[in-house]
Amino acid sequence: MRFESRSAIAAILALTSTIAAQDPSYTTIGAGCPGSAGTPTLSAIGGLPRVAETFTSQLTNVGDIGFAIGITGLSNASWGVVPLPADLTLVGMPGCLLFTDVRRQQALSINQGSADWELELPVGPEWQGTTFYQQAFVLDDSVPGLGGVMSDAAEGVIGLSLTEAPQVAVAFPPPCSTTENDYVVVRGTATDSDGIQAVMVNGVLALTSDGFANWQATIPLAGGPNPVVVSATDLLGYRSEETEFALTTSKPSLGQMWSIDVDPGSNRLVTGGSDLVAVDLDTGYRTRLASVPGNWTGLAVSGDTAVINSSWRVTRVDLLTGNMEQIANTVQTDETFSEVATDGTKAFLVSSDVGGSPADVWEVGLDGSGLRRLKNGGFPGPGAPEFRDLKDIAVRGSQAFITKNLQACSMPYVTGELLEFDLNTGSWRLVSGGFMTEQQTGSGPSLSEPIGVAMEGNRALTIDTCLDALVTIDLATGDRVVLADDQIGTGASLNGVSKVAAHDGRAFVPDPALKGLIQIDLATGNRTTFSPSGAGEGVSLSSPGSMIRVSDHFYVHDIGLDAVLMIDCMSGARSIVSGLGIGTGPTFSGDGDIEWSGSEILLADRASNSIIAIDPVTGDRTHISGAGLGAGPNFSSVGDIAVYGSTLLVRDGGLDALVHVDLTTGNRSVLPGGSSGFGTEIFGLDGLVVFGDEALVSTYESLVGVDLGTGDRRVVSSNRYSWGTTYMFPIDLQVDGQRAFVLDANVGIVSVEIATGNKTTASAQSGNGFHLANRVATMTSATDGSVFAVDLLSGEEVVVTK
Repeated sequence: MRFESRSAIAAILALTSTIAAQDPSYTTIGAGCPGSAGTPTLSAIGGLPRVAETFTSQLTNVGDIGFAIGITGLSNASWGVVPLPADLTLVGMPGCLLFTDVRRQQALSINQGSADWELELPVGPEWQGTTFYQQAFVLDDSVPGLGGVMSDAAEGVIGLSLTEAPQVAVAFPPPCSTTENDYVVVRGTATDSDGIQAVMVNGVLALTSDGFANWQATIPLAGGPNPVVVSATDLLGYRSEETEFALTTSKPSLGQMWSIDVDPGSNRLVTGGSDLVAVDLDTGYRTRLASVPGNWTGLAVSGDTAVINSSWRVTRVDLLTGNMEQIANTVQTDETFSEVATDGTKAFLVSSDVGGSPADVWEVGLDGSGLRRLKNGGFPGPGAPEFRDLKDIAVRGSQAFITKNLQACSMPYVTGELLEFDLNTGSWRLVSGGFMTEQQTGSGPSLSEPIGVAMEGNRALTIDTCLDALVTIDLATGDRVVLADDQIGTGASLNGVSKVAAHDGRAFVPDPALKGLIQIDLATGNRTTFSPSGAGEGVSLSSPGSMIRVSDHFYVHDIGLDAVLMIDCMSGARSIVSGLGIGTGPTFSGDGDIEWSGSEILLADRASNSIIAIDPVTGDRTHISGAGLGAGPNFSSVGDIAVYGSTLLVRDGGLDALVHVDLTTGNRSVLPGGSSGFGTEIFGLDGLVVFGDEALVSTYESLVGVDLGTGDRRVVSSNRYSWGTTYMFPIDLQVDGQRAFVLDANVGIVSVEIATGNKTTASAQSGNGFHLANRVATMTSATDGSVFAVDLLSGEEVVVTK
């Protein structure tokens, strides 16, 4: 039963000013009190509250007979002067609370233990985001006092009607992607019968030249995953719900990682080469901090300040702004700096040997107060350690700890040393190591070539590049213990590693070979990759070639693995579909194109000159044509394939012809071509796609259309006669709209206008195979074993999986 019209409830809701666009919701905000049939409970049925629709909630646990009153309000804070929730004990309902003010009451009819409660919601975009509250009084004669109980209370938020909402789609980036940039260009479309007035992407207003039918927005990215959330508003003011279309992870490249340091206060590690990059030590998320021109050799971080040094100058970097300022140089002192440490107000450096004289220790104020020599190496007296061949420095309080070695892996009588230097007094001592022919300080394996040094508790950690090991040195005794090497702990080798930083029971070393960080557990020596450069999880791609997309998955033929892999478009996760022990049936090897039949993956296996069908669930493989199966001319050199209807079209390079394959019987027939049919001959077949009643094939200098019925051939585009880009080494071919796109090994992606034959370069990126839709090319790369996507309109590139 309805007691008020839609306009009446609109008038009531008009008293609130909460009109911000939100997704609809209906949630419980307060508990009810029990009656004879239990505690009455409210829940939404048939959908959530939306503008201009009738919203229905259901009241349950109310018995078979009785009477209920539904209460709708606009506040859960107060009802007039009465604060909410209000205790109803004084009105004869002990243990019951009222959670909403009373703006509207409706009689609810109970039927078989429940009651449906209908509420007509107002019309107009201004009601999006309006909040209302509901609670019901249920008459129950068995309850003492007033003879009734209260249901639980619910909060409703009105969303936009789905029939009124603008429709939004995102073409780029893909659902899950990774970029080294700190921004991404998002491109998509929007439609609405009333027209679109705005599209917002992560709070950024999109740009358009056609009324938002097509739009583009550049959004900033923080380190780690970034949801790409889009909404559109039409000309009447109706706004679509904010929808997450993609998740783009910003992961700046770690670069060459010339040095490394940890700032415990901010729980981050800083490293890099031409860019300084921060790595969150909890999540592994990376953020680009500053661009640093030129080469440098040392890095120290304290708070929002980094100090870097090249061989002859010292630079302070503001990590908040990226601004840099040179604070010292050694042009007039003939010194060459090797590494740097900082206590937050000063930087401390060690200089390398010059002209055979000992090295020095230096101090420079971060305020630019100048360079000062703390220790002139000189030539020490008998028994004192010599300041020569200094490599790295770490500072704790007023003490500096310095590694020293002669780079003498092949000289067993020479060992490295750890020195302690008092920054206030200039006194120094040998902490650990010494010449083999003299008394060594500390026990344990001799240091050979210690370079990087970091402090952790009451010990120093150093990387010994002769031992390919992480060594700990007790600061009190000088005793040495190998914590991690090829025999101690599991994981990546420390070969080629020279720098180290430590924090909270972990050491971190930059690995140039992995182009990433190795994390070392200081308790076990186990080594794992930290903040890896890749994207997605699962089996690593080796040499990915041809690819297809089916729903939310890519299928990739990996030439190096002799397997077909599946990539989840939503997460980038990789798994083997067939090959490498997955599935039974004939093996396949080498290059080969793949296609989708509608239920199976079809592979043109060039090794056996046959077509193999792969079950995408079990991975089982079956010959369906060639290799003695099916009637007709034998394949000579199977190449690209394309499916249309129940027929597979095979491009055979040996026959210089197209071959029809019946997918039911495997029978083959040569489409007139080569010596049959009329028109240009087709040689060097590479690239095939069905377009209408033609097959488009790319040759080394042209794009040819072949009539699927007659075999007649026409030149669609040619390097000789058509205007535009010249291509010579086509790999793959796709069609998007009225354009063909040729993937060329040297040029990249060439766009060919089918009507005129004119060619333009759509992207300079190339790969082994690609999928094309909405002007987004998803390509495989054998160079780094990745699958990446390129927006052919904006030129933006992201990694899908790697």
